[in-house]
Amino acid sequence: MIGYVVEREGNKVLIIEAENKNTSIWLSGAPEEIRIGQEIKVNYDGVVFFSNPAQAELGDYEIIRKVQ
Repeated sequence: MIGYVVEREGNKVLIIEAENKNTSIWLSGAPEEIRIGQEIKVNYDGVVFFSNPAQAELGDYEIIRKVQ
């Protein structure tokens, strides 16, 4: 999934998908280098809970665009 970090709470980040703004997911286990405003490519680790927004553990990630 490629999206934007729109919120952070402790080690969790909320990502809104770039292609479909109605799709979002809370990912736990996010390191401090992931910050609000960044564009990021993420994979999930383990089970995805399909709440609204969905919830999962952060797997591999790549920061596409950093914020200043």
